[in-house]
Amino acid sequence: AKLRETSQRAKLYEDAVMEAREIASSHAELESEIDDKLQEILLYSKVIESSGDAVVITDMQQHVMRSNPAAVQMFNPLRNHRRKQAKSTTILELVKDFELGEFDAAAVDNGWRGEWSSRNKKKDLTLQVTVSPIHGKNDALIGVSYQFRDISLQKAQDRAIQEKNAEIHRTLVDLEQTYQELQRSDRLKTETLTVISNELSPPIRKIINHATKLIQVAGESSVDVVQNHLAQIREQGNHLKAIADNINYLIDFQFDLATIGTSQVELQQLLHDVVGGLAKRAKARKIRVTLEHADEPLVLTGDADQFKVLFNLLLEQAIAVAQTGTRLRVDARSLDKSDQVRVDMYYTGPSLVALDATKDKGEGRLSLLVGLPMARKIISQYQGSLQFLGSAQKAHISVLLPRTQKEGEDRPNRVILFDEHEMDRLIVRGVIEHLWPGSVLLETSEPFEFLDNYDEFKPDLVIIDPSISEPGWNNHRIFAALVQSRRHVCPLLSVSGLYDDFAERTLAVERGVTDFLAKPYSIFDLRFKIKSLLQSHRKEESLYQNMDQAQKQAYTDGLTHLANRKHFDGFLETQIEYSRQTHKPCSLIMLDVDNFKHYNDTNGHQLGDEVLKGVARILAKSVRSSDLAARYGGEEFVVVLPETKKAMAAVIAEKVRRTVQETQFPKGNNQPLGFLSSSFGVAAFPEDGESGEALIKAADDCLYVAKEAGRNTVIVTPERGKAATG
Repeated sequence: AKLRETSQRAKLYEDAVMEAREIASSHAELESEIDDKLQEILLYSKVIESSGDAVVITDMQQHVMRSNPAAVQMFNPLRNHRRKQAKSTTILELVKDFELGEFDAAAVDNGWRGEWSSRNKKKDLTLQVTVSPIHGKNDALIGVSYQFRDISLQKAQDRAIQEKNAEIHRTLVDLEQTYQELQRSDRLKTETLTVISNELSPPIRKIINHATKLIQVAGESSVDVVQNHLAQIREQGNHLKAIADNINYLIDFQFDLATIGTSQVELQQLLHDVVGGLAKRAKARKIRVTLEHADEPLVLTGDADQFKVLFNLLLEQAIAVAQTGTRLRVDARSLDKSDQVRVDMYYTGPSLVALDATKDKGEGRLSLLVGLPMARKIISQYQGSLQFLGSAQKAHISVLLPRTQKEGEDRPNRVILFDEHEMDRLIVRGVIEHLWPGSVLLETSEPFEFLDNYDEFKPDLVIIDPSISEPGWNNHRIFAALVQSRRHVCPLLSVSGLYDDFAERTLAVERGVTDFLAKPYSIFDLRFKIKSLLQSHRKEESLYQNMDQAQKQAYTDGLTHLANRKHFDGFLETQIEYSRQTHKPCSLIMLDVDNFKHYNDTNGHQLGDEVLKGVARILAKSVRSSDLAARYGGEEFVVVLPETKKAMAAVIAEKVRRTVQETQFPKGNNQPLGFLSSSFGVAAFPEDGESGEALIKAADDCLYVAKEAGRNTVIVTPERGKAATG
């Protein structure tokens, strides 16, 4: 029995040992399998680590077993942990700072994919999470793989892409609007050309009609009737000229040939002239135009004609759209701490921009079509701005212009490049565009094209290779043709190998060449020549402008801006000598503001100066460009009328007298006659004198008689006191 019991115990022990061995073997196999899987996962994690993804491996109880460096950087609990400590961390502890949403850590048998967002508002972090179960032998679950991808940067990039897409969309919208503007501009051009004939025809017909009537009534009508027809012809002629000037400016701008002058323009005087020129039109619509400006001189640097066109266009449109019987106020001021001048035009009526957007084809449509684009073009040339402000009924036009233009910025350099060799033109063009971006360059290889465009282009420099292969042309002929035909003068740089001989160079200089550069040349020499010639030309231009300005100031009265006594004396003697040689008449008008001392004493010298300036403006508008209006001294003025008989001079004097009487001068109703008036004396060469001194005395005698006769009259014969009008 004991033996049997011992045998049974030995058998049980043997079975236990065998079972223990099997368990140990299975455990070793399982550990080996898990290690193999972990090695595969770690290898996978190293592959995806380049993308910045974090990988964490847990067992089925969600305890962290392994993690890659990216995970250690992403999750604080994994940092500075020893391996045993790390294994004690669960996945839920790892991601406790994140909103997990519908994620269930216990239900990952089939995997899971989603996004977790950080609860920490200071740290904008969003993770894209991929949860994958790890299967061992027999498809048994042995662990879980968590892959985390930071998509915050991706979202930021997505937002940036969306913003760029929005910007691109806005650009496309702008391009579409630009395209529509171009189409509209093309339609405006078509409309403009269509209605030009309608605008031009009425003044032409009126001129013809008045001229016909003038011929019919000549010799049988009074001076007033003749004068009225002449005034109508002049008015319609001026209207026609204004339309033609606008069209010419449009043509210049279309081909970018308009240039900016650099003369000094007194803005107050220019605005006075513009407002005065539109007075009749404003009066017809019962629009009261007032001009307000600063006391200090407002001087602009630029082209006076362009400024005049600009403000004439804008004021003409404002008068046309303003409500009848309202006021149009023009205010000119300099901006504080700024080298800019602002001109504001306030009126009651619709905005010009709103009116321009309508389909109205009525009266004034042409001037609007022409006016707004032209005004914008003129202002853009001076780096100014044009704004249309105000409400639907209280409109406001604002123009901002710089007082002066900085040297080198007043206008781009204009260069003509004449060379048959395309590569040489390319080199010169590159040098010019590098030194002076924005320069206007005209390139040609055709002699006739060069000569035809020279004066119209008005270059600051011509760079020419006179080695011409075209039959019938050579270096001598091209220079001779240029000197013979050109009116505009600028430096001329010859870039050629033709002028090694001193005699040839001398001949070229006589024909207008300023400097020489032999081919082949260095870029340094080319740059030096171009830069020095352009700078010399600009300095020469500035010198001539300063001389012209100084000469103008020397011969101009500072208050009235008419010619002064010195200029008048010289001009009168010159015209008398011309009349003596050609046997043509020459007349002189002398006028005096009546009771001017009384006006000054009563109202002050400041208003007295305004009266003198007002009379000066009337004179300037009443005479021809060939005539000379001057301030003789005090309140006396003179007008020299070359090639004009005394009778016609008397008509002109009477027109000025009536205009002075009808002008509303400040407090003129307090004068002895109830208005401000003027008296005139008229004399003519040779019947009243054969020298300047004699002619002045004769006109002064007539003026004295006019004063004695009660003032406000025109006298042409002092002995009998004969007035020019009844």
